[in-house]
Amino acid sequence: MSYSTRWFEGDMVVAWRFNDLVGEVTKASLNADGERDYMVYYTDGACEWGDASDFREANDLDNWSLTERGKMF
Repeated sequence: MSYSTRWFEGDMVVAWRFNDLVGEVTKASLNADGERDYMVYYTDGACEWGDASDFREANDLDNWSLTERGKMF
């Protein structure tokens, strides 16, 4: 499985080291090392920050319950 080295606003990702919850990339910011960090938002109001390697692309086997898509089921 390959992991993106860069994410864009609107991408649906999973913080694969922490959980299987799908969230939406809502912000990218340069950190002190000049590398991009990404904020991932969940519909329950929670968010988390991580670098590109902390996330992978979401798929149908992941938990979409905290996304707009999760409300369709």
